[in-house]
Amino acid sequence: MEMVDQICVVTSSLPSDKLLLVKCLKEKGHIVAMVGARTDEKRAIKEANVGITMGSGSTEMARESSNIIIWDGDFNSLFTIMKCGRCAYENVQKFIQLEFTVTIAWVLINIITTICFGDVPITTIQYFYVCFIVAVPGGLALLMDPPTKTLMKKSPIRSIDSPMTRTMWRNIVLQALYQAAILVTFRFKGQAVLDTTQKVSNAMIFNSFVLCQVFNWFNARELERKNVFKGIHRNCWFWMAMVGTIVLLALYTTIANIFAGSARLNPEQWAFCFLIGAVSWVIDWAVKSTSDFIADRFHWYDIFSFLRITY
Repeated sequence: MEMVDQICVVTSSLPSDKLLLVKCLKEKGHIVAMVGARTDEKRAIKEANVGITMGSGSTEMARESSNIIIWDGDFNSLFTIMKCGRCAYENVQKFIQLEFTVTIAWVLINIITTICFGDVPITTIQYFYVCFIVAVPGGLALLMDPPTKTLMKKSPIRSIDSPMTRTMWRNIVLQALYQAAILVTFRFKGQAVLDTTQKVSNAMIFNSFVLCQVFNWFNARELERKNVFKGIHRNCWFWMAMVGTIVLLALYTTIANIFAGSARLNPEQWAFCFLIGAVSWVIDWAVKSTSDFIADRFHWYDIFSFLRITY
């Protein structure tokens, strides 16, 4: 344990020596990757956080014990594998953040309006429609985001780490609170301020709720960085999904007006709904800027880490 951080090269080592080295490194808190090819290295490969074998020149038992098999035998392929794996993991986190935001906001809106008015502005069918929009075009747009260079600068993620980070919860809670606050307020005062009927008010709340999720796609693309538009030109599916969703929303509003007798919105009311959705960009930028300022000035993350270690 005293020597493990100083070791750079080990020669003439036994399989037991490799196993001991891996165990010591893990006890020190390191993320350990073990590259092996022989059967007697199976225990060390399985003990490591990530076991790696080459497709050619390695035994069957070694390959069965590993997590990653590089079939072309080129060790440089490991960089591409890691970058694509980290990209897939981060894209799933973005999708989870988006789905949680939709659900929490909808629950808050309906609970508050049910208690105060006895009815809900966003029905269950409408909620499932929004989930369909978020999950299919929006989810695919986030899941197909290409890898970036900054992914390789991040620390490795352990298997015991939760995919729900503190940053994700911050983004989810604040976006959900904004959506609930603005739409509940509109439910209380919207008819009086805009001089509309109850049907028009409910239609505007639903359209605003959908557009909040569409604009929140941009925020979900970057979990930590303030510039949510960086690199978006490389994801053509993102723009196709956004345009398609807005078209589907317009069709839904038209069909609901014909068959269900819901209100039809004029251009000014549509513009107001777009404004409510676009404010989520401002909220996201303000929250991330404030968090960066607090982290730089007061080092809260270091304090939390110290308290956790002390506890």
